Amino acid sequence: MIGLWAGSTYVPTAMNNLSAYAGYGHSTTVRLAGISSMTVAAFTILGCFAAPRVAGRLGRRGALATAFGLMIVGTVGAYGVAYPLHSIPLTFAFLPVLGLGGASFAVCTIWLPEQYPPGCAPPPSP
Repeated sequence: MIGLWAGSTYVPTAMNNLSAYAGYGHSTTVRLAGISSMTVAAFTILGCFAAPRVAGRLGRRGALATAFGLMIVGTVGAYGVAYPLHSIPLTFAFLPVLGLGGASFAVCTIWLPEQYPPGCAPPPSP
């Protein structure tokens, strides 16, 4: 979950820097930063909808491993490959992968019933 937070938090800033390096004006830079942030968010939502099906097919551990793998590929691709190359299109190619991997928090919620059963109540106060 920290990976999703870090990846999505720095997307607009990274896009600002890439746009400035490419020589785009202020309005284009702001537009690209917004679109990049919305891309990650939209694919995170799609990943959340897909999480129960993936968990049903691969199991919870498999689904979580898949989500973490996607997050690693998206993060390394966007920040370790595309950013050093100053490539806006390549960055946009990795953002959906980062977003889908960010749905790992949705996979974690599948474990909530085991961690906190419905009858679970806090211990009484002394």
